[in-house]
Amino acid sequence: MTIIKRYSGFILLILILLSFCLRFWWLDRSPRGLLIDEAHFGYISYSLVETGRDEHGIPWPVIFKGFGDQKLPVQAYLLMPFIKFIGLNSVAVRLPSAIAGSLLVAIIYWLLREFKIQKELALFGALIVALSPWTFILSRFAYEANLAVLFFTLGLIFLHKITAEKSWGWAILSAIFMALTWYTYVAFRPVTLLFSIGFLIFLLIAKQVKWQKAILFLTVFTVLITPLFHPQIAPAVTARFNQVGILADEGLVMAINQNRTFCTDKLPKVICYGLWNKPFYYGKELLQRFISTYSPQFLFTH
Repeated sequence: MTIIKRYSGFILLILILLSFCLRFWWLDRSPRGLLIDEAHFGYISYSLVETGRDEHGIPWPVIFKGFGDQKLPVQAYLLMPFIKFIGLNSVAVRLPSAIAGSLLVAIIYWLLREFKIQKELALFGALIVALSPWTFILSRFAYEANLAVLFFTLGLIFLHKITAEKSWGWAILSAIFMALTWYTYVAFRPVTLLFSIGFLIFLLIAKQVKWQKAILFLTVFTVLITPLFHPQIAPAVTARFNQVGILADEGLVMAINQNRTFCTDKLPKVICYGLWNKPFYYGKELLQRFISTYSPQFLFTH
């Protein structure tokens, strides 16, 4: 047994303490001031603490109207006890995110060990999370994405645990945390849904999980996200996508029409409309955006 294996628990504790120190040191001074979204979430939570209503006078909403950006509820409700006992200030607003970022170090170690990764490599993964500029920066701002990463990682751990015998409770816990990502950060909705279904299909094909457990997970998950599809809430849920989604980009439609116009001067209309149409153009644009997400320029300069 190596020294690292023998003292893995102690080393992990040191990494967690290091992570806490890095994320809590001068949290009231750096970064200076609050971002617009941070200040808005802080005021929403303050209003809920004082009146039980948001700034628009709506009692305990599922989706916060905000300034038309339709904010999700987890961040706002999670801030309430911190603002209640610490006050409305930058530390109270950022404290949950700092705690989540620090806990992520231990959660990543747990995740890697859950997948039978050696202790040395699991500790190395925890070290990367503790020192990574990406997780460090996210943890010192009140970013919903930071909370969503924590919930998703816990959901993944519990989802893998349903392969064990007598694991009905793990399926329920996994569904709860996966559903929480839907109420925390909008970008996790397709990720959580597609990943969960894909992972369950893999486990079913590999005969590592009973279909009853998969049904239990999907049932609990569906029940928990159902409120988001209520007729009075659904428009607010899709508002962000309608603002920034690819289907809302009028420039793409203009580009299609422009290319068709130039194309018909040289080629038959049938060919031009076959080359320049919404399914083809949107598919091409989505592929380009996906590839650019993993480009060195985006990863290292943005």
